[in-house]
Amino acid sequence: MRILIFALGMIGLVCFTGCKQNEPYYQTQARYNEADAIRAAEYEKMQTQQYQQNMQNQQRNEYLRNSNMKQIQVNQ
Repeated sequence: MRILIFALGMIGLVCFTGCKQNEPYYQTQARYNEADAIRAAEYEKMQTQQYQQNMQNQQRNEYLRNSNMKQIQVNQ
């Protein structure tokens, strides 16, 4: 009976220390996941800004093209 209790105690001790050793891995993984989420949000923000800038440039180019066409018509 003593051997059984001792064996169960040792198994519990090994499992407990094993779980404690794995804890930093999960904390590190959580930090990596958080960093990935932040990078993804920054990338999405950058893409949105780039899209808006492209739309503004396209509108400006279209305006300039139209004003140049009007100027050409006036000159003819």
